[in-house]
Amino acid sequence: MAPLDSNGQGSVWFKIFEDGFDPASRKWCVDKIRANKGKLDVKLPADIKNGDYLLRTEVISLQEAFADYAVTPANGAQYYPNCGQVTVSGGGNAVPKGYAIPGIYKSNDPGIHFNIYVEYNSYPIPGPPVYVSGSGTTNNTAAAVNSSTTITSSVLEASA
Repeated sequence: MAPLDSNGQGSVWFKIFEDGFDPASRKWCVDKIRANKGKLDVKLPADIKNGDYLLRTEVISLQEAFADYAVTPANGAQYYPNCGQVTVSGGGNAVPKGYAIPGIYKSNDPGIHFNIYVEYNSYPIPGPPVYVSGSGTTNNTAAAVNSSTTITSSVLEASA
């Protein structure tokens, strides 16, 4: 997410959710999205500052991620981002540490340069850490968890 007034420019993006490979079921997050007809529920951290935000979703396709794009530009991970606008209300005062996009991935990061055609039991999700309520705000030091945080938006559906 990023504050709407930032236009997504600079170190303003923070991660609120991530999911990748589940070794127990041997399924990927995209399998969950497909099974739920393109929808995925994500809970916002309860202490996010009220206001308008850009919400960015992304699916990283790994079918050609066995090659490092910087070395072999014909191959590499493929990114499928989507954005929507949301309004947060009932939140707190937290302003999580932001990161710049582009810039959160390198072509040789373990979760970007990943070979799905060899045996694996885990997947290192790339990018910055997920923001957790009360963990690193810039506007308050003891953010309380508020279960009434809501968002208002159009329906955002992931393409799978």
